Amino acid sequence: MIARALVLAIGLHVAVGMGVADARSPSEIADEFQAALSRGDFAATAALFAPDAVVLNSRGKRYEGHDAVSGFLRGTIAAGVSVAPIATHDVEGGAAWTNVERSGVYDRLGVAVHLRHKAAIRDDRIVLFATWFEPESLDALQAACAKPENAAVTIFNQPCEQFVAQARAFSQVAGREYGESAR
Repeated sequence: MIARALVLAIGLHVAVGMGVADARSPSEIADEFQAALSRGDFAATAALFAPDAVVLNSRGKRYEGHDAVSGFLRGTIAAGVSVAPIATHDVEGGAAWTNVERSGVYDRLGVAVHLRHKAAIRDDRIVLFATWFEPESLDALQAACAKPENAAVTIFNQPCEQFVAQARAFSQVAGREYGESAR
């Protein structure tokens, strides 16, 4: 019995040393998410989320479960969102990162937005994902929305100024909830 346990222990040690049992770090998962999203790869993006995942978008709308999260991801990809990572790091229970997000509407408004994100990760899958704007980006969006030539602009199917107001309200809550760990 002891010999069998020793063989199993040696086998596990060898497997870990060969990378077989190594799990990805939370920041690696966050980097994979950003890369897949920027490629417009729905399957790879969705595969990073647990079946019971919860997503809180930049306006605080909650998407819960596989179908709802998949719908959110499809909409994000359909909007042509791409991201340029700034910083990613592991935090207790997951990863946090900042990036510059680009999409057609932000480009038309002449604004490069900076977002913060935090993800709780379990068993190499995202179980909770929250995203919110840097205050300076909301100020820039608000200024762009106020220009007469942008009066008819919508962002994710909302009038520009309404989108900014909702994003600002959620960003204040998310900033308090998730704190500086997402910098």
